[in-house]
Amino acid sequence: MWSELKGAEVAEVELPIPGYGELTGIDVTYRLPRLAQVELATIEGYERAHTGRSTILNKIADLRGSEPWPGYDSMKADEIRTLMHVADADLARQVLDKAGLCSANCRPGAGSESRFAAPASAGRDRPRCG
Repeated sequence: MWSELKGAEVAEVELPIPGYGELTGIDVTYRLPRLAQVELATIEGYERAHTGRSTILNKIADLRGSEPWPGYDSMKADEIRTLMHVADADLARQVLDKAGLCSANCRPGAGSESRFAAPASAGRDRPRCG
């Protein structure tokens, strides 16, 4: 809740998506899956206080949810990768799905370290299926 309130108060340049005001609703929704829950809440608060684009708000509603494990959203990619190596297939799929980085053909938990690489997007460093 605090992040949503904060989001209403932040300047556009402080948002976790660079150039936010210049992006279309589709452009923003494409970037949302890479954000942590607290960042989604900030974007939601900002969007509600300013333009209220339903495309963005609906996508955020779809993405908001619990973390795969406590503290996930504040972890660095190397910490997540370490836990992914010992996670069962269901938990690994949850993490990849939450991050929006797993296709229908993704087979996490196969034991190949090369399957997880850092995305080159907007400063986010989350594991992805490769």
